[in-house]
Amino acid sequence: MSKERKRTSIANKQRRGKGKTKRSYPNPRQPANVFSFLERDFADIILEIREGGADGRPSTKNCARKTIIFRNDTKLYVIEYKTSDGWIDYYYYDWVTSDGKTILKWHSEPHNADERYQTTTEPYHIHLPASETLHNMYRLANFEHQTLRSIIEFILLFDKALPSFQNYTTKKP
Repeated sequence: MSKERKRTSIANKQRRGKGKTKRSYPNPRQPANVFSFLERDFADIILEIREGGADGRPSTKNCARKTIIFRNDTKLYVIEYKTSDGWIDYYYYDWVTSDGKTILKWHSEPHNADERYQTTTEPYHIHLPASETLHNMYRLANFEHQTLRSIIEFILLFDKALPSFQNYTTKKP
């Protein structure tokens, strides 16, 4: 391996804050998503997948930015940063209501600089809506929902199960 390549690799790790931490969770490599497959496989819940993310910026060679519009009137803003060989480096998947209020956020960027930001599944973590947290350091560990496909499956299950509880009321003694 050439010195130049080593230097570049180390520089990239430092730039992104990558590397093992005390709380690191195994990081299986994931290929970049093929959005047409997701649209086909989840046609019963996905209305359309639009180019561009929440900020309106389009995708680039190294960063996919999409907005998934669900039939239940919610959206999933997708940002996937890709490596040069087509694997997902890290991602931000933000599920919001039709008026833009956060439902949940699944992120995979590491928080190496401050251990207070880390979870047991570092770099994978979930953000709750801002109204549910006291400060932005609060994150939930994310053991299972680490791929876009598994997150869309979660949204599908949530969408199918929620109507069963719409008329649920707690009984008071």
